[in-house]
Order: sequence, then C-alpha cells, then structure tokens
Amino acid sequence: MTIDKYSMCPGGTGRKIKFCCADLTAELDKLDRMQAAEQYQGCLEHLQRLEAKYPNRQCLARIKIDVLRSLERTEEAREVVEQVLQQDSDNPTALAEAVLLTIEESPTRENVLKAIDMLQSAIEAAGDWPEVLLQAVLGVGAASLDVGLWAAGQGHLVVYQAATRDPEVSSYLVRLNSMGMVPWALRDVQKLRSNLGDDIPWKADFEISMALAGRVRWRAAAQKLTELSQTTDHPAIWNNLGVIRAWLGDHEGAIAAWQRYLAHDVSYDEKVVAHAVIGTLAQKPAVPKVDVLQIRYPIANWDQLIERLISHPQIRATNILRYGDAVVDEQTQPSRVMELADRAGDAPLERMQLDAYPRLCGEVLLLPRTTDREPQAILVCPADWESTARGLVEEAAGDALGTPEAPQPTSRSTGPKDITWEVTSHAMPPMDIAADLARKATSQALASVWINHPNAWLDDRTPAQVAEDAAQRPLLEALMAVVENDLLQNDNNPWPDLMANEARQALQLPTQYEYTPGILDDSVRMYQLSRINPASIPTEELWPLFELSQFYGIHRAMLSLGQELLARPNAIKPEDRPHLMILLGSMLRSVPAKAIEFFQQAREALVAINQSPAQAVGLELLTLSQQGNIPQLIELAESLRRRFSNDPEVMGVLREVFAMLQNSFAARSGGQPQAESPASSGGQLWTPDSEPPQSPPSKIWTPG
Repeated sequence: MTIDKYSMCPGGTGRKIKFCCADLTAELDKLDRMQAAEQYQGCLEHLQRLEAKYPNRQCLARIKIDVLRSLERTEEAREVVEQVLQQDSDNPTALAEAVLLTIEESPTRENVLKAIDMLQSAIEAAGDWPEVLLQAVLGVGAASLDVGLWAAGQGHLVVYQAATRDPEVSSYLVRLNSMGMVPWALRDVQKLRSNLGDDIPWKADFEISMALAGRVRWRAAAQKLTELSQTTDHPAIWNNLGVIRAWLGDHEGAIAAWQRYLAHDVSYDEKVVAHAVIGTLAQKPAVPKVDVLQIRYPIANWDQLIERLISHPQIRATNILRYGDAVVDEQTQPSRVMELADRAGDAPLERMQLDAYPRLCGEVLLLPRTTDREPQAILVCPADWESTARGLVEEAAGDALGTPEAPQPTSRSTGPKDITWEVTSHAMPPMDIAADLARKATSQALASVWINHPNAWLDDRTPAQVAEDAAQRPLLEALMAVVENDLLQNDNNPWPDLMANEARQALQLPTQYEYTPGILDDSVRMYQLSRINPASIPTEELWPLFELSQFYGIHRAMLSLGQELLARPNAIKPEDRPHLMILLGSMLRSVPAKAIEFFQQAREALVAINQSPAQAVGLELLTLSQQGNIPQLIELAESLRRRFSNDPEVMGVLREVFAMLQNSFAARSGGQPQAESPASSGGQLWTPDSEPPQSPPSKIWTPG
C-alpha cells in the first residue's frame, strides 16, 4: 500500500489518517493508485460512489479536486473547492487548490495578487505543508514573473527551492538572470536585516516579525512591522518592510517603505541600490521613449509602387523591423518592408566615421488586399523624422499612393536602442566592425543626448542638471547603473571601453571601482561588479565574485573576472581552467576571433590534464563554420583527425559537425554542390570517416 493509516490525511485536516478517516484507508490507497496510473475517469466514478456512501468527507473532496483538474473540468473543481471552504474556511489544502485554480483561470496581474493573498491564508492555516501547498508556491512564483511581479516571483521560487532542494528551480533562477528576464535591480532577492544589537527596546517585536517572515508568513510579518513603524522609526524596519511587501507583490507599499528608508542616514551604496529598486518597481523608463508616428496611405497601384520604391536610391527592401514592430499584429502583417535612409551613400572610406553612414529615418510596411481591407502602405517613423520620411515616400511613390490619413501616434517600447544611431543596410558596415560601430553610436548618444534629456527617474530633470547636486549623486548613480546594465545585457565584448564611460565622465561618476573588503557579504554593492577593477581583487575573492556575477547574470563582470582568473596561475584548479575557457568563449561567440582563441586554449588545457577535448573542438569548429570559413574549417578538422584519431569523443564531434554542414550545403544548393569537388574525395565533401585528401589538393569544395 502506498497510503496507510500513518499517512497524513489528503483532505488538509493536519491529522494522520488513523485519527481522521481510518475507515477509508483502503479506499484512499486505491484512489491514489488509480491517479498514479492516470485512470482519471474511473477514479472520478469511484469517488462519486464513495461520496454517496461517505458524504462530506474532506479527504474525498481533495482527491476529487485533483481528478477534476486532471480532466480539465476546472469549473467543477472550483465548485468542490468552494464547498470545502464553506465547511472549513481555514483548510490549507483547499486554499492551495483555490490558488492554483485562480492562476490557471487567467494569469492576470490582478488574479496573481489575489492568489498571493490566498496563499498567505493557506500558509498561515497550515502546520506541516501538504504537497499541494508547495505546488501553489511554485505556481504563484512562475505566474508572478509572467505578470511583472519580479520580486514576488523570485521570493516564492526561492521558498520552493529551499523546501524541495529542486536543482531545476535553482537553474531556472540563474537562467532568468542570465537572459535578462528579471530587471537588474531586482535580481538579488533583497535581504532582511536582523542584526540590531542588544540595547534596542523594541527588539522583541522586531524579532517576532522576522520569525514570521522566516516561516513565509509574509503578510503577518508585514503587518507586525507596519505596527512597529508607527512607534519606531528605524532603517531596518523600513528595509524589511520594503522587502516583504515586494515579495507580496505590493509594489506601491514597497516603494513607500524604501522611500522612508532613504530618509535615514544610510550608506552611499545602500542609497544607490534603494533608488534602483524604487525606480524599477515604479517601472520608470530609464531611457526616454521615442515618439513614433504611423501614417496610412491607400495603394492605388501595387506593382508600380513597389517598382518606384525599390528603384529609389534612399529606399531598400529589408526583412528586419526596427520601427514597424510597433504596428505589426495579427491583422497587420506586411508582405514587404522598405527602409528609408536620410540620404543615399556608400560606406565611408574611414569605416569608423559614424556620421558618414546614412541613418534610418523610417520604414514603409506594404499590406496586401484582404477580404475586409484594401491594400495599404504604412509609413512608421520617429516624430522627429516625419518631414524627411514623408517627403521621401511621397516623392518616390507619386500617384501610386493615394491621399494619406492623419498621422497617428503609436506605442514604442522603451529601451537602449531608442537612443542609438540607426545605420541602414544602404551602407551596412562590415561584420568585423558592426558591433564596434553600434557601441560607438550608443556611447555618443548617451553622452550627447541622454544626459541632456528630461528623465522620469529624476522627476523630469536631466541627468546633467542632477549631476550639479551632490546630494542627488546616489540617485544618478542608480539610474546610470540601470541604463548600462540594460545596455550590457547582450554586449559581450569586453575590450572596447564600456559604452557609458563618456556619459559617466560628463556626469562626474566613476568609470571604475576598486575592490573593498566585504563586498561578498554586502549585496548592496552588486551594481559595482560590471566596473570593478579585477586587478584590485585578492585571489581568494576572485572565484566567489565570479560565481556571484554568474548567478546574477552580470555578463561583463563574468568576462573581466574570468580573464583575471585565467591570468593568475593559482587562482583556480587546473581541471577548472578549460571549463572556464569554454564558458568565456561561448559568451564571446559574437566576437569569433576571441571565442576561437578561448576554445583553442581550452582544447590544449584539456589535453594537458588527460581529458577529451571534444567539447572545445566542437565549439571551435562551429564558430569557424558560422564565420563561413569552410577551407580553414576543413584544414583544422583534418589536423584534428590525425591528432585525435584514438579519441572516440573527438571523432564523434567531427562527424556531427560535418553531417550538419553537409545538410546545410545540400539545403542551399538543392542537394547538389555548385563547385567542382576534389578528385581525392570522390566528388564528396571530406568527412572524418573518409580518406585524407591528397597533399596538396587541387581544390577544396565550397558551397555556392
């Protein structure tokens, strides 16, 4: 039997079956086995028979709820939950089921907040937590993240992970940070403060609130702290109240608490982090929003319009939406997109001369005729470019377009790209400098435009104005940290100067921080990690700081600290060095030359410790293939085959890489190579299982 009289009652009574429903022990075991076998319909029918014989039994009701949810009969499950709660309003199992049904019904922000409150009721009513209560904690955590309640989501997931030790949840939290799905300022689940000293007269009440918080009774803890705050004004009270209210999804209450916290004499670093949290919870845009317009034109002659647009030197077809994504939806699906440049021109001789490249001033989306719509052209452009973009389109199209509708504002997501220069494909820079050019553009925009633009974080003052007030420096530092951490989320090239350096210098903010003891114990200085001087860090602190950066997804810190670890001979164990090289190389795939360098170093480091270099070899070859450097790839692969012919893992990787390449080439060429194949390979692309090519080969087959 999987259930016996010593098992806990599934009905949420908090008692063992022996003292609750001993007469149903065998039936409960039978129902449990039917659920395990996914015999839900049969289980439901058996439950109905048992209910007729044993009415109003909470254990049967609880199982029935589970079965109805498994059968996707949600409304019936909800009715059973309500019946149980009418009999016992504090039943933790029924409350947990109500939580799950609420977030499954419609995962809106309003419903998630309702579910968080119900979950607190369930936790307060529970002794030992039933399994369904843990499921409710996990469900609320995931749903909270989906609706932008980031602190609540992380708080609940951390509780679930601590209770279950589920490694998948730990990995999920790391991925959330690494992928930038949680705002930088909220990646650290804010810590509660408990060390107050012994001479605090209200210490006992404070410790009661912390004990409640430790048992995840956050609502009760917040209430206790609120009562305490009415007679005592102390930063620890406001910090903890801000943290707990954020876990409960009460952003307005959390902001109010941290504002009271800032009124105290706390450290500069603590002020920076508190300002960053307040601005993030308030969802204030750190980068000004771009005002975008859409202007709709009826199309008088479709073919003529396309011909005229394509033939214009400042208009070109594209498959990338940079402004038009603001208007595209299920009903607005363009068949063609044209981008507009402010002028014609080719790439300048001085390739890094940014202002010599044409700039994107708008896009034209061409919508074909449908059953309920005539063909339309939609011009989408920033408001500042309306005159230029509109004149260009109307001049090029002529009578192929009809009379336009009045311009309409459209929504535009706020982000770092809104302040960067847009370089069009009319003079697209070479791949080797495209990323550097984008960084240069962003750096110039931050230093010349952003610092002089009114900002919501600063009550519509400009960063340049706030920089003149020394008392406002922590707020400005917080804003700068949020902006550049957003910018750096996908910028993995650590060699050029950081993009915000010019803006920081103009605002008299530091461009680099030196290591200070205790940073590992003081999470408030997390904002410094991207700019900490790695040479100033003691060797014993480097690896813990690297792991901290990895957990919080601070890529720039990972790169700088990782390189410093490799530069110090005894900073990490020999067996860890190649894996760190592979990690850094993988982060730098957008900088192929540097990535390949790391993969090569990892390959040799693995060989030196008598481990197979298969992973490093595979990544090195894939990076070469993404560069399109097939001859070098084949030459390297042949060299690796000769060197590692006795390593089955390396040989397996070589086969996989070449199978992938052959499939890719076949897809591009319709299954037939377009160039003459070397005679030595029998007309086939060289693979790890074929004979080595003759030296020197007359030709190497390449696609196309």
